[in-house]
Amino acid sequence: MTDLSTKRERDRLKFREDQPYTQRLCEGGYLTFRRGPDTWGARFRDRHGKQHHFPLKHVGANDYDGAKAAAETWIAQLTNSAVRTVKRSTVRSALEAYLEDLKRHGRPDAAKDALRRFRLLVWDDPLAALSLEAATRDDFEEWRSRQLDRTRKPRTLNRHVRSVAAALNRALELGYVGNSAAWTLKALVDGIEEGGETAVFLAVAHRRALAAAAETNLATFLRGLELTGARPQELAQAVVGDLGMETIRLAHKKGRPPKLRPRHTLLTVEGFAFFKAQAANKSIRDPL
Repeated sequence: MTDLSTKRERDRLKFREDQPYTQRLCEGGYLTFRRGPDTWGARFRDRHGKQHHFPLKHVGANDYDGAKAAAETWIAQLTNSAVRTVKRSTVRSALEAYLEDLKRHGRPDAAKDALRRFRLLVWDDPLAALSLEAATRDDFEEWRSRQLDRTRKPRTLNRHVRSVAAALNRALELGYVGNSAAWTLKALVDGIEEGGETAVFLAVAHRRALAAAAETNLATFLRGLELTGARPQELAQAVVGDLGMETIRLAHKKGRPPKLRPRHTLLTVEGFAFFKAQAANKSIRDPL
């Protein structure tokens, strides 16, 4: 065993083509140093006796502390895995494993939605072919920049990036080797508070102009939104039976898992008269 902690000791090592010099870090885990090119690496022997190797290409020749920390991080990812054997493959393979995991847990719709995102963002990008364990934050930053260059809005891209990151985090739980810090990116700023909404307020004149330009049924629907402040989907789903003497019952699904959240909105005299006219000659189960 060799002490690789000082440059003086490393400079005394002889060039050895077949095997790098090693320093034990833990049970089965080693930091390696190859004299000549002066490159660092990590090695780990699992409980089945299989050897795993990981080149630390991003660490400088004289950065012992950085090499040791990187090796320990990589070894920790292997030893903390809850699966029988670890998997070392590409970013695409890890994302595909996530899709299969969704299907296996009875979430085909979520898998379909995730696949759409991955096809849009990853499959045709160089990131897909990168080794997950070797991919760095620079790789993911460059990938995001390429997506932004495709005229994607920062807020939309932030959602896509979070989706990919969540999938890769799940892949780690499934046994894939990688560093979650690489794909944990700070959200892009687009002038809109992250997680918020873009609020656009229309003056009365604007609302009237919009309704006047709309087809009759749409104009009626827009008037209903104006009188209730309802979300479009809430009003579209309302039935005649939801109309009371002073209120209208509105409901939408919210939360995870989504639950139906009803609320009752107080109507003005004008609002009640409007909706009573819409309900005329309809049964209580008909759309309002």
